[in-house]
This record gives sequence, structure tokens and C-alpha cells, in this order.
Amino acid sequence: MTRATRLRTSTLAFATALVVAGVASGPALAIAAPEFNPAKPAKNKVTTLSSGNITLKNKTTKETVVCTGGSSKGKVVGAKEIEDIVATFTSCTGEKSGAECGKASNKGAEAKRLGEIETTLLKGTLGLVPAAQGASEVGLMLQPETSSDFVELEFEKNTSNGKGPCIAHVAVEGKVVAEVPASSLGKATGKGELRFEEAAELQKITKFEGFNALLVAFGNSKNALVTTELVTFEEPTEEIVP
Repeated sequence: MTRATRLRTSTLAFATALVVAGVASGPALAIAAPEFNPAKPAKNKVTTLSSGNITLKNKTTKETVVCTGGSSKGKVVGAKEIEDIVATFTSCTGEKSGAECGKASNKGAEAKRLGEIETTLLKGTLGLVPAAQGASEVGLMLQPETSSDFVELEFEKNTSNGKGPCIAHVAVEGKVVAEVPASSLGKATGKGELRFEEAAELQKITKFEGFNALLVAFGNSKNALVTTELVTFEEPTEEIVP
């Protein structure tokens, strides 16, 4: 038996993660794999805007980075793919230190961008997630497009506030999955949502199409990226689950 649904989705960024992903076996998923329709829209740009804070946290070390704003851009390039995604998070601080974070490249003329974090080039893939981790069973996985790093967080001392580094120097790697909620399915408005959620201080969705999808930072995979992204397509692009 098949189930048809429609969705409007895109990608973020923001914040993130990941390539330490191993194959994992599990129960068969109940619905067919989702796809964009049209697979290659003439106007293929897609953008997201964070509806609240973006939080990256580690359960073991208790390191936490909180950003108060964020946005991303990319383009739909195939039935399941979004590419050329770059997410930018703003007003980012380390919760322990109270100091602003930023890109490791923020030096000299770029110093005014302290507090801003920008990801590397990312790609997004539509697919299925276990119902126990996402009620809609539809997810979008983000991962680096050409390297292993999702983002490198700033660690140098912020001399402007005397508080030192926001956190210890850390590169974030791996993969992270957002649920496309039921409220975004079947919409023809060109807008939708992506939900990156946590469960018990860990990423809620850790399985995607039978693979592990883990965000690796602070020396382990006990991390969570938490944010809700509001999605806008340049051209109406349905998601169909045949």
C-alpha cells in the first residue's frame, strides 16, 4: 500500500553537522522515499529563516553555543537533492563564557563579524526517518558537500569584551537530520518548516534511510543542533511520496 503526500521543504543551515556516519540495520520503513516535484524547477532557489534561537550543545561536556538568528540559501538540483547550501548564524555566544563566537577566519577586516558563524558548503537530501524519531517519517539530511567539516567554531580570545574564547576550538563534522513535519506536507504555498530537535539532550533523529546520522563535535557524538527553520521556495515545488 502506498501513501501520497506533498511537502514543501528546503534547507538550512544552519548549524549545522556531519561524516562519521556508519551503516545501521533497522526495520523497514512504511512509506516510499519522498521526492521533489518538479525535480529541477526552473527557479530553483530555496531559503530558510530561523524562527528562534539556534543551539548547539554537547551532553557530556555541557558546552553550548546559542545564536539568536540564522538564515540559509541553496538550490533544488534533483528529485531528492538541494546543493550549494550556506547557513549563517548571528549573535552567537558561548553559554559558559558569555563571549561571542565566530568563524576561525574572522580576523582583521572581518573582525566586525565576530558573533557570526557561517557553515561550509552543504548539501541536503530528502529521505525517510523512523516514525519513532519523526512522526511524519520524512526528513532532510544535511552534510558537507566537499569536506568533512560542517563548521569550525571560533576559539580565539575576544579582546573587545575581555571574556576570552567563547568555547574551546572545535570543528563540527558528520550529518544532521531535520524532520519535515506533517503541518508542512501537502502545502502549495511555497513555504514550510524544518525541525531540528533534541531528545534527552541528544539529536532526536539519528537514523536516515538505514544509516546513522550523527553530529560529531567536542570529541564525541553526543551533540544536538536545535532550531526550527522556516522555508521558502522561489518556485512552488511539491514533495511527493508515491
